[in-house]
Amino acid sequence: MKKETMLLSFPCNKGAFTPYAKATRSRVSAHNESHSRAAANTCFSKMPHVDTADPLELAFRRICAGANALNQRLPFELVMIPKASNSTGLQMADLVARAVGIKVLRPTQPNRAYDIVAKKFRRSPVGETKGWGLKVFP
Repeated sequence: MKKETMLLSFPCNKGAFTPYAKATRSRVSAHNESHSRAAANTCFSKMPHVDTADPLELAFRRICAGANALNQRLPFELVMIPKASNSTGLQMADLVARAVGIKVLRPTQPNRAYDIVAKKFRRSPVGETKGWGLKVFP
């Protein structure tokens, strides 16, 4: 996600919109469509030295409290763990995110990791991944 571009495209309204909120809203809505029971979303805490709440956590809690497309509370919880925990699942997520991020930022650069990951994306009936298995925010 290109945070600066997104902020220019969608100006913040008293903190109601941030790049974190946009990405989280999309992820939570997609998960809610396919699951009806409570689930935990796990992510690395990028700011372990800060005592105040992480902007990602605030966006997540706001969306689950009802600031979403459904205007209803969602049964999700956020688990933030320190980067030092070396969680295998989160390391895999970072590897995938990096491969996709490099492809989006530098589409002409050779990227073998993306070529492998792209085979796993959900596709449209005509084989397109953008907007189906790959969502890129400005």
